[in-house]
Amino acid sequence: MPFQQSPQDSNGKDGRSQSLSESNGKGVPKLSEERIEAAKKGAKRLYLILLVVGLAIGALVSIGVVAGLKRFGLTDVPNQVEDVPNQVEQD
Repeated sequence: MPFQQSPQDSNGKDGRSQSLSESNGKGVPKLSEERIEAAKKGAKRLYLILLVVGLAIGALVSIGVVAGLKRFGLTDVPNQVEDVPNQVEQD
């Protein structure tokens, strides 16, 4: 089977490419202002969601740590132990 070319428009370009007037000269199309604003809004929303989820998880973990410390008695005041010097018995 011979190589098949994609259908071209009257300018000799396929429908996927854009003219140079609509690109930044590097082959990357310019984004519209609406699309940029939508991307900023989406990024801000994602950031806030991740922030709230992170704070909620942190709060739950801290509550669990405090409960564990209390359960195992790690928050109690330690018992005072007298330091008794070693005495050697003499006969």
